[in-house]
Amino acid sequence: GGLGVGRARVESLRAAAAGSLAGGALLAPAVRLLAADSKAVVSTSGLSLPKIWGLHGSDGRRHRQVAKRDPDLRQDMLVQRYFQACNGLWAGDAPARARGLSLRTYRVVPVTRAAGVLEFVEGAVPLQQPITSMHERYRPHDAPQQEVVRRVRDAESEP
Repeated sequence: GGLGVGRARVESLRAAAAGSLAGGALLAPAVRLLAADSKAVVSTSGLSLPKIWGLHGSDGRRHRQVAKRDPDLRQDMLVQRYFQACNGLWAGDAPARARGLSLRTYRVVPVTRAAGVLEFVEGAVPLQQPITSMHERYRPHDAPQQEVVRRVRDAESEP
């Protein structure tokens, strides 16, 4: 599958995600999981080719979730908790509140040491996209990203 694991493993992740949803890990606690899409879509925008599928909640909405293989998901979860703590501090600080300071967070549920499920964030772009765009704009004479990637791969494959 697109997660670098077999179909059975993907189904296992999907079942674990459904369990996490039922426990409120990815949906608001008052929302119950009613059904899941029968097929996932493989995203072409991520390095790990994550799978995206919809879960239908008791709130009448379709909630998209992302299953991906990534050993850093537990670290991502901790970063999201840190961002939530920052938001809590800013909410209690009048100047920060007046400026509307907040960080957009998303839910992360590590299912195994190397895979998990994330809340799908509508309109999000990979961090690489704006960095590449700015690099091309402000460093137009540098080698293009594709060329750099090719050179690194070539160097890695040398004995």
